[in-house]
Amino acid sequence: MPQSTPKTEALRDLSQRLARAGLHDSAALVLDIIKPLDFLSSQVALFCQPFVRSGPWGQSTAALTDEAGWQELRQFLAQEGFPKA
Repeated sequence: MPQSTPKTEALRDLSQRLARAGLHDSAALVLDIIKPLDFLSSQVALFCQPFVRSGPWGQSTAALTDEAGWQELRQFLAQEGFPKA
């Protein structure tokens, strides 16, 4: 099992929060659509970081400041696989 980092934990938490809010499918779709724009998305996250420094949103924003973070979030959403009701 790979070693868990704060970035990984923040992204795992974000994917779980999205799933609990019923946004799993929508978030996965949006992330697939913006995949070619990962670099720009990371720049937007970097810009927003000073505005959301504390709490779980601050940690999630910090984790998405590079392209690898966006890919990792996609992987966590794919792993969630919550059963449909």
